[in-house]
Parts: sequence; structure tokens; C-alpha cells
Amino acid sequence: MALGFYNEQRALQLMNTGLSWPQPRQADSLPMVDDEHQLEQALKYIARATVWQPSRVQGYRLASEIYAARGDWSAAAASLEQARSLQPRNVVLAWEVSLIYEQMMSTNDQSSVKQAWTAAGIGGTWFFDQGEREQNTKHNDHALVWYKRATILDPRRGDAWYAIARIYVTTEDWEKAVPAYREVTQRISNNRDIWYELGQLYEKREDWPHAVEAYKRGIPATSGRVGLSLLYYGLGNVLQNHMTPPDAPAAMSAYVQALRLDQFANQPWAKTETYLRSGQFFESQHHWDEAVQAYGQALLLNPRHYWASIALGKLEWQLGQSQNAEDAIRHAIASDPQIKQGYKLLGKFLTARGNLQEARSVYNRVLELDPQDQETRASLAALP
Repeated sequence: MALGFYNEQRALQLMNTGLSWPQPRQADSLPMVDDEHQLEQALKYIARATVWQPSRVQGYRLASEIYAARGDWSAAAASLEQARSLQPRNVVLAWEVSLIYEQMMSTNDQSSVKQAWTAAGIGGTWFFDQGEREQNTKHNDHALVWYKRATILDPRRGDAWYAIARIYVTTEDWEKAVPAYREVTQRISNNRDIWYELGQLYEKREDWPHAVEAYKRGIPATSGRVGLSLLYYGLGNVLQNHMTPPDAPAAMSAYVQALRLDQFANQPWAKTETYLRSGQFFESQHHWDEAVQAYGQALLLNPRHYWASIALGKLEWQLGQSQNAEDAIRHAIASDPQIKQGYKLLGKFLTARGNLQEARSVYNRVLELDPQDQETRASLAALP
């Protein structure tokens, strides 16, 4: 008995210098090799300890730590299973062997790790809660590990897949975010938040057909916090500006629904953009009055919307309302003096109205912002 304890203590002393743990050490941390010679000597003492005390689990646990540090997962699992055969109700042993089985899942099925978790009395909710705790402290990589464990133990957990998908979006890992969202939609299909986020994700990837499909799938959903108008706006924007060929009538139908419902969920920018896109549609159809009205509504919602002012100014000029056009462009410039398009249009308008001195000054401002603008250089050179 004493010899068994002596050999165990000698092994621990050698492991203290031959093996290390990540800091801070977590419940699922795995050891690393610092000195292989020390660990080899420790295994010899462990072998002697188990000869003297074959029913004591500590020796098998120590051996499993050394094997795990080496990446010898089969030997680590065998050592822990030997310990579990002596104490089958020991939840700590069940948890430790589950960590080893996790490392073996690439070559093994998930049944062993799930059985170990079950033996440890662990459920998917506990894994999910651990993931939330890690995510709340900005440890996204570790949060992913816990959430994935929840999906392994209970594949029906859409909330865990949703958490995984959102982490991938936060880290801009689009390649992993898309399949994660697909897993979510297989489990939670009646939530428009998920479909809207998936549509946004497809837009980032410029996968326009799938973006349209996601927005359409989200429209009939009856739960979620995202305003239904946002889905209609997203659908219309993709149909109008990104599909080949564009489907302008279908886009306008979506905008009409968005504005009729007026459910933008505290995101007024989307309502402004809906009016702007509507104005572009009306303009393309030569419905001038409706276009002017739509651009005006966009500016009522956001008086500093640069591109709504630009669109209104260009249209007013086309309609022969030169003063209104100039006023709109000057308003755009006041909204953002660092964008050159407004100055270029104003220079064109001033030249046409005979105000050549100010036109020259405006064109020079364009060249201050962009010295390589050859079109403006030509316009400046053409002034009398």
C-alpha cells in the first residue's frame, strides 16, 4: 500500500515539471508535453503504483493525462475506461473520458462521447449555458466548442446552432456561417429574424438568388423581432439592383408592402432607403411626379441623406427645374462636403446657367478631392 502511494507521488513530481496545462485552466482543458523524458519516467512509476494498488483510480487518471498530452488518445481513453470500470458512477471520470473521445471523433462515431456525457449527468442545456458564459466574456472560440457540444448531445437544439451561426457572423467567417444558418433553419423555420440574417449574409457573399429565397421564406414567418418591412425592403433591393436581369416590378411591389406595413423595427434608415429605391423605380418608368415625391419623402425622413439629394437634383434638372436642382445639389454638398459627385453636378449646372466663375471654383474643389479625375479636368479646361 505504502509502495503504491510512494510511486504515485514520484510520478506526480515528475509530471509537475514534464507536463503543463493551459492557463487559466478550464474544465475542458487538455495537458501539453513540456519534458518527454520526465513523462516517460513518470509512466514507469505509475505502472509500479498500479501493481501495488490495482483498484486505485488515481494511477490510471495520471497515465491518461500523460497519454493525452502526447496526443495518444486511444491509450488515454483506455486508461480512463480502466478507472471507470472501478468507479462507474464517478462523474469526473466520465467527463474526462468524454474529452478524450471528442478528440477521437474524426475517426470514431459520436456515440462514445455522448455516452460519457450522459454518464456524467451532463445535458445540452449545461453545454449551452457554458457557451453563453464564454461568449459574454468575448471568448468566442471557446464558446463555439461548448455550443457544438450541445448540438452533438442534442442535434435538435436550434438555439445552439443559432449561437454558432451568429459567432461566425461576428468573426466574419462567412464560409462557416452559411451552413450553420442552414442548420438553424432546419430546426427553427418560423422565425423571421433568422431568415433576415441569412438574407443579409447571402448579400455579403453576393449570392443574390439565395438572398431572395431567404427573404421570401422569412415573410410568412410569425415569430421574431425583425420588422416585416425590413424583409420586404431586402427583397426589393436585391430584385431591383442585384439580380440579372433585374425584376423592377416585383421590387416595387415589395417596396409598396414595406411602406404599407411600416414595420421597420426602429431602423429608420431602411424606410428612407425604401423611398429612395421607390423613387429610382418611378424614375425608370418615367413617372416623374411620383419619383420626385418619393425622393422628397426620403429627405423628410433623413434630411442629410446625400444620395437622395443627388437623385432629386438630377431629376429636377432633367425636368427643367434648374433652381430646384441646384438647391438639391447644394444641400447634398452641405450634407457631406467630402464626396465629389455633388461638386461635379453643381459645376455642370452652374456652367449651363452661365455662372462660370463659381463653376471654375467648384471644379477645382473636385480636383482637390480627386486629382486624378480626368473628366473634371476636361470640364475645367472647356470653360471659356
